[in-house]
Amino acid sequence: MAEAREPQPADPDGWLRLARAYGVLGEADKARDALAAAEAEIAKLPEDSPERAALAQRLAAQRQAQPSP
Repeated sequence: MAEAREPQPADPDGWLRLARAYGVLGEADKARDALAAAEAEIAKLPEDSPERAALAQRLAAQRQAQPSP
């Protein structure tokens, strides 16, 4: 099986996609790490950015879907 590649550091969308992939593969710890990286990058976007709002919404949905540790 091919390993998932880490996205560019400043790519919150890539981190969210990676988290989803890890979740599908049952790699909960790696999924949580990718979600944390996405959150850090989302926080760097301007607060009034529509992109930030959309990404934050996706982050929340993915966090809710993740199994608890």
